[in-house]
Amino acid sequence: MTKPTQGVGRYAAAWRFLAGGIAALAALVSEPMLHPVAAQQARPYQYNAPEARPSYGEAPGLAAAVAAGNLPPVADRLPANPAVVVPHESIGKYGGHVRTHLWDFSWWWLVARSLAHADLVRQQGGNSGIFEPDLAERWELSEDGTVWTFHLRDGVKWSDGTPFTTEDIMFWYQHVLQNKDLMPGTPAWLRPGNQLAQFEALDGRTLRITFAQPNRLFLFGLTQGTSTVWTNWVNHPKHYMSRFHPDFVASADLEAKVSAAGIGNWIDLYRRETEPHTASAGRPYLWAWTPDGPIDAEGRWAWSRNPYFYKIDEAGNQLPYIDTWSTTKVTDNESVILGTIGGQFDFVVAFVRGNNIPAVRDAIQRGAPLQIINNINAKPGEVSIYINYTVDDAVLRDIFADVRFRQALSLAIDREEASEARFRGFSQASQACVPAQDPFIHDPDWCSAFVAFDPDRANALLDTMGLTARDSAGFRLRPDGHRLTLILDYQAGNHVQALELLPEYMKRIGIDLQLQPAASGLFLERNQTNSVQLAGWSFQPNFYRPDLFLPGPRGTNNRWGVLWSNWYATGGAQGEEPTGDVRELYALVDAAQVAGTLEERVDLLKKVVALHKANLWVIGLAGMDVRPHVAHKDLRNIPGAPYGLNVDPSQHSEYSETWYWNR
Repeated sequence: MTKPTQGVGRYAAAWRFLAGGIAALAALVSEPMLHPVAAQQARPYQYNAPEARPSYGEAPGLAAAVAAGNLPPVADRLPANPAVVVPHESIGKYGGHVRTHLWDFSWWWLVARSLAHADLVRQQGGNSGIFEPDLAERWELSEDGTVWTFHLRDGVKWSDGTPFTTEDIMFWYQHVLQNKDLMPGTPAWLRPGNQLAQFEALDGRTLRITFAQPNRLFLFGLTQGTSTVWTNWVNHPKHYMSRFHPDFVASADLEAKVSAAGIGNWIDLYRRETEPHTASAGRPYLWAWTPDGPIDAEGRWAWSRNPYFYKIDEAGNQLPYIDTWSTTKVTDNESVILGTIGGQFDFVVAFVRGNNIPAVRDAIQRGAPLQIINNINAKPGEVSIYINYTVDDAVLRDIFADVRFRQALSLAIDREEASEARFRGFSQASQACVPAQDPFIHDPDWCSAFVAFDPDRANALLDTMGLTARDSAGFRLRPDGHRLTLILDYQAGNHVQALELLPEYMKRIGIDLQLQPAASGLFLERNQTNSVQLAGWSFQPNFYRPDLFLPGPRGTNNRWGVLWSNWYATGGAQGEEPTGDVRELYALVDAAQVAGTLEERVDLLKKVVALHKANLWVIGLAGMDVRPHVAHKDLRNIPGAPYGLNVDPSQHSEYSETWYWNR
C-alpha cells in the first residue's frame, strides 16, 4: 500500500533540476509578508519616470512612418509619464518575428495572455501581492477604506491614436457591467455588502470608486482578472465598442450590423468585437501588440506592434522590442515538442511538461538552438476530478452528496502510478489543495487527506453507504437497481496518461467508470451543461484567487456544481441556490474578496480551506509538475515564473514586451 506523499519523495532528482526556479518562487511568495497592505498603498512607484526626457527611442519601422508623415513623433504617441519596465536581463534590440503555437481555437487565450499586457494596476511578477502602477500612475485610499481614487497616465492612447480616458471606463461601468444581457451578474469584489460600487469620472484622468463598506483589499480583486477577457474594464474603447451597443445605435442600424455579421444577436456581436480572437481587423487595443484580425480557419493568427504602446525601458526606448508574432495550429503535445525541436516555433509554453525536458535537452546537446526556462506549476491538483453535484440524475446527486463516496473515490486511486504515468517523475502525487508556496493559507493536512492508495478501505466506505448489491460483472448497483456507471469527460490529449488509469482503479471498488474524451472546444462546451457527471481538469485556488475555490463563475475551470455556478454568476436569476456547506463557502469567499484587512482575509480563507478539506469536493491525483518555457536560445529577457500562483500570466509575469532577439 502506497503511503501519502508529503514531499517530493522519489522525484527529488527531477526537482533538484529546478532548484533555481524554486528559490525564485520562495523569494516571490515571501514578499507579501514583508509588505502589509497599508505599506503597499504608500510604496514608491518605481516604474514611473517623472523626469523630463529630451527624446525617446523607437522601432525603425515606426521612425520611418514618422518620417513619411504617416505617424506622429514618438514623444506625442507616449504619455507624459510613460510606464517604465526594467528588463529581466538587459536593454533589448528592436525587430524580429516570434512564432508560437495555437493549441485549439478555444485556447486562443493561451497566446493572448502572453501578449496582452495592459491593466489599471498590476501585481508585480503576477500574483505576488505587490501592486505596481500600470495605466493608473498612482492611487489613494480614503481613511475609512471606502473610496479609491485612481489617476490615469496623461496621454495614454488606444492603438488607433484615440486617447484613453475615464470615459472608456465609465462606458464599461454603465453600459457593460450594468447591462444584464452582457453581464447577468457582477463580481463579488465590486459589490461588498451586496451593493455595487459607484464609479465616478472626476475628470478625464481621475476615477473615483466608492464602496458601501470598507474595501481595503480592493486591489486584490481588481488584479485577479485578465486583460484579454471581454469583461475587463480597460478593454472597451468607447469610440469603437459603442458602435455595437443598443444604447448608442438605433435598433434598425444595429439589426443590420448583426445581420451583416451573420451573428444571432447584438450580444454575440458585441462579444465578438471585444475578444481578440474574433474581433475585426482595426479594432483598437492598449496592448503591446494588436491582432491583425481574427484567427483564420487554419489557426493562423498574426499580431503587430502597437505604435502607441505606453511603456518604455530604462533607457527611454518605447516597447515592445519584437515587431510581430504569429501562430500555427498544433493540437497534440508530441507535435508541439517535435515542432519546437525542428525549428517550427520560437516560443512554447502551453502543454510542455517536465517529461518533455529530456527530449528537449537531448536536442540541445545535438545542436538545436533552444533554451529551457524553469517554471514551477504550483498546483497540487494539476490533474483533478470534478464532480457535478447538481447533475440532472437525481440518484447520482444523492450518491455524490455523501462525503463517504468522495473519500472512497480518492482512496481508490494509485497516485504514485498515475503521477509517474503522466509526468514521468517531474511531479508530486497529492490531493487537490492550496500549494505550500501560498504564504498564508496552505494546509498540509488537506494535501494529504485521503491520498493513501487503499481500495479495501474504499470498498468498506461504499458498503457503509448501502451500495452493497452488485451485478453479475461485479459492479455495484445504484439504489434504483441500475449499474453504478459514471462518465468522466476530459479534453482529448490532456492528462490522458493518468486519466486512462482511472477505470481500472474504479473497477476495483465496483464502479463502472467510462471515459469520454472530446476535442477542446466540445469539452469546454459540454462542461457548461448540467448533464456532465465528472470532469478531468486542474484545481488552482490560492490566497490571491479566492474565486477559484468556488464552483464558478470561472467558466469551465471550476464546474463542480453547474447549477450552483449559474446561480452565482447570474445573481440568483438562473440555476439553483446551494445549501449547507456550499452556501457557506460562497458567503466566505464573497466576504474574503472584500475583507477590510489582510488578517480578516486570511481568517476567512482558512475557513474556506477547512470546508474543502472536510468535504473533499474536488479530488486531486497529481500536480506540482514542471511547466517549462521552451524558446529559441537567442530570444532573451524571458523570466522564469511560479506558474501556479500566476494563475493568469497576462498579469505581467512574462513581460513579453521586453523580449528581444539577440542575433
